[in-house]
Amino acid sequence: MAKIDLGLINSQGYGRPVPKNMDRHMVKWVIGNRKIAIESNPILFQTEPWDHSDVFYAVRTWLNQHDWDTSVYNDNTVGGAKRRKELYDMIKPTCENHYHVKRHQIGIYPEDRAVMAYGGITYSVGFENLARLMYKGTDVTCVEKQGTVLKMVPFTKDNGVAFIQSQGFVSEYGVALARIAHGDSVTINNYLNTNRAYPIAPGNLGNLTDCDSSGIVIGMKIRGATRLGIDLNTIAEINQINVGKENELGIKLPIKLKDVEESNSPNTHWQGLVGIIKGKGDLYESLSLHDKIFYRNYLLARPRILGGDIRFIDYLKDHRIELNTVLAIVKPQAFYNWLKWKLLETWPSRNYQRGGLLLIDDIRTPTMKKFTNYYDKYNNAIAENQLTAERNEMWNVKGMYDDIDEFADNTKIVNKAIMGDIMNDIVLQDERVKKIDLVLEKIMKNGKGGKKLESKSESDADNAKDDYDNGYDGNEWDD
Repeated sequence: MAKIDLGLINSQGYGRPVPKNMDRHMVKWVIGNRKIAIESNPILFQTEPWDHSDVFYAVRTWLNQHDWDTSVYNDNTVGGAKRRKELYDMIKPTCENHYHVKRHQIGIYPEDRAVMAYGGITYSVGFENLARLMYKGTDVTCVEKQGTVLKMVPFTKDNGVAFIQSQGFVSEYGVALARIAHGDSVTINNYLNTNRAYPIAPGNLGNLTDCDSSGIVIGMKIRGATRLGIDLNTIAEINQINVGKENELGIKLPIKLKDVEESNSPNTHWQGLVGIIKGKGDLYESLSLHDKIFYRNYLLARPRILGGDIRFIDYLKDHRIELNTVLAIVKPQAFYNWLKWKLLETWPSRNYQRGGLLLIDDIRTPTMKKFTNYYDKYNNAIAENQLTAERNEMWNVKGMYDDIDEFADNTKIVNKAIMGDIMNDIVLQDERVKKIDLVLEKIMKNGKGGKKLESKSESDADNAKDDYDNGYDGNEWDD
């Protein structure tokens, strides 16, 4: 990218409109200053996080201070909204291509949200929760359309399947989450805290987009993903998987190609696909060797549904099949029937540690569960009055929990202090609790942490048993 013109940046405007070519120099200069500030004072990550608006406001403030007319960015100025959007669009390439950093690495967080469907609910996907969501989903499918994901939510409830979606060309964090879930080491290093280890059990990763040039290019952004559809074979597969279930599903089969296809015009994405066939172009160069081979064969295939004499790339020049159109015709259940079949056909096995099948290290006998439940209820009962009083006081707290009594309180510290007082002043002073705790301590001490008693004689064992009963008659168990 071109160098920053510091002379232009520091020039006086004398009330003139900001020249268009000044925008890119200002964006580079502001982002460069932000990078320097973050590197010299990392606490700014927490105290002064930026979004794209902060970059724009920093640009505009500087220009105003130098007497430039910044009304060129106003919505009520002809072309103002478009120019402001173009300035915003410069931020990501400036960070990555000029300064070779991701935006979040210098504390700039775009309003770039994706949606993840998993376990029957949806999650908002942003930079801050990548590490929490990365372990979800045996099969993670990136979907172009939001409506598709929302319709698939009920089918994710108990099977481990997950979907990721975002508006338009799959958001940066949606792409990052998908790649991380697949175990992509480069993405993990770029987006997660490299000071800690992230044991990744990779999930199966696929993409599901419109059957058109743009949709196929969107799918290519998800590095390592297997293309699941939509393509011309999808129509025949949906018909086959759902045959005999028409009345149950409330649909009419077979679906015909003419029912779902639309006319289309070639665009720059189609030209990029042609470049893959010819082995040249930016899109071709961005692909892995595996994807270069796969997509070339994919685009040159002659689908049977077209009679076997038309190449798929030629069909894409003038036609498209929209994912939402297919879903609207076949309805969610029939569509999921096909997708489930497709996932199993593509990946016969999957890692259910990613699918909610967790064996929690909490093996207790039924009696122990009954006891702990009893003990919890008893402790809550004796502390109930004090807990109620403390909760009532929370309704009207003077000041804020970071400055009361000139002590650096916060809600976590206050919560710990209150519960500590209740434990020490009420629970541990209760006679029944004292006796139960005494018995438990003796069991743990004489049982040596779960090992069998190593008595030297029957007499020793009898004495050990007597120790448990010392001072305890068992009546405390009565309700």
